[in-house]
Amino acid sequence: MAREGRGEGSVFFLAVAVVGGLVWLALLLDHPRTRVPLLYGTGIVLITSSAGVLSHPLFAVAGRPAGVALIALAALSSPVDDAVGSPRLAGRWASALCGPLAIYVVVTTAPHGEWRELVLYLAAVCLPLLLIVATGGHLAVVDLVRGLTLGLWLTVGGSLAYGVVRPDLAIESDRLRGLLENANSLGFIAFVLGAVAVLVPTRWSSASLALSVVALVWTASRASTLALIVVGLLELVRRKRYGVVAALAVAVVLGALLLSRLDLAGSPLDVLLRTNDSRSGSVDAALADVSSSPLWGIGLNNEAAIIASSPFRALSNGGVLGILCVAVQAVLMLRTSLVTPQALIVVTAGLVHSMFEGWVLSPSSPFLLVFAAAWLLIAQVAPRPPATPSDADPDLPVPVGRWAR
Repeated sequence: MAREGRGEGSVFFLAVAVVGGLVWLALLLDHPRTRVPLLYGTGIVLITSSAGVLSHPLFAVAGRPAGVALIALAALSSPVDDAVGSPRLAGRWASALCGPLAIYVVVTTAPHGEWRELVLYLAAVCLPLLLIVATGGHLAVVDLVRGLTLGLWLTVGGSLAYGVVRPDLAIESDRLRGLLENANSLGFIAFVLGAVAVLVPTRWSSASLALSVVALVWTASRASTLALIVVGLLELVRRKRYGVVAALAVAVVLGALLLSRLDLAGSPLDVLLRTNDSRSGSVDAALADVSSSPLWGIGLNNEAAIIASSPFRALSNGGVLGILCVAVQAVLMLRTSLVTPQALIVVTAGLVHSMFEGWVLSPSSPFLLVFAAAWLLIAQVAPRPPATPSDADPDLPVPVGRWAR
C-alpha cells in the first residue's frame, strides 16, 4: 500500500509539473515580446536541426519549411511598432541572394533535361524568399535579435553539451559535430553566432563570442574560423583600431612559431591547425567536368567528385554560365551590403567562407537560411547616420543597443 501511495504521488507530482509547465509556456506565449522571439528561435532550431545527426530523413525534408513557417508566424504575430524592419531593404536582399540563385538553378537543370530538379529547386527558392520577407519586412528588430540569438545559442550550446554527454555520437574523427551532420556544419553556425556577437553589441555578446570560439576550436572548422577572423579584423579596421590589428598579427606569427615547437597531438588545436588539404581535388574535378561542356557544365549535382567550393561547383555544374551566376550573386550581395559597414563585413566573411563550402548554391540549405537572417539583423541594427535630418530613412530602425542592454 505504501509503495502504491508513493507511486500515485509520483504520478501526481509529475502531472502537476507538466500542467505547470504548460501554463508557464502559455503565459510566456501570451506576451508578444516573449512569444515572437520564442517562435523565431524555435524556427531557427528546426532549420539547423534538419541537417542534424539525430534527424530522421523525413524531418530533414520537412524541418526547413516548418522552421520557415514558424518564422513567418512569428512575423505575423509581431506587434506593430516603430522598430519594425525595412521592407525595402528586405526586398533588395532577397533580389541579390535569390535572383541569381534561381537563374543558376535554370542554367544547371534545363539544358540537361533535369526537369524534376528544376521544379524542386525553384520551389525551394521560396524558402529564403519567405524567410527574408518575414524577417526583414515584418519582424520587429528587438524580437529578431532575441529570437536569432536564442536559436543560435540552442544549436551551438546544445551541440557542446551533446559532445560532453555523448561523445560517441557527437564527435567524429576528433572533431565535434554535435547535433549537426558534420563538424563543418556546426562550425558555420558557430561562425554566424560569433559574427552576430561582434557586430551586434548586446549584453550577451561576450558570452556568445566565447561560445562561438569554443565551438570553432572543437569543430576544427578552418573555413568557419577564417570567416570569423575576417569579421574581427574588418571590424577592428572599421573602428580604426590599427594598433590592435598590428598586435594581433604579431601574436599570430609568434603563436604559430610557438605551436610549431609544441607537441599538440590529440588536442583540439592540433586538429584545427592541421595542414592536410582535402579540397585540392575539387579544383581538378571541376576543371575536368567543365572541359567536357564549357558553356553549360555537366548539370546539377552531376559532378564526378565532391566539390565543396561554391565557385568550383558552379563551374562544374553550370560551366561559364554557372560561374557567371555566382559572380553576379556575389556582386549584388556586396552592393546591397553597402547599406552599413557591418553588413558589408559579414557578407565579405560569408563570401570568403563560400569559397570553401557550397551553401550559397543550395536554396534549401539551412546555412543559407541562417546567414540570410543574420545579415538582415546585422544590416538593420547599425544604420549609417544620415547626412542631414531631411535624408533620414524612415525604414531604418533604431539601433539595437537602445533596448538590448
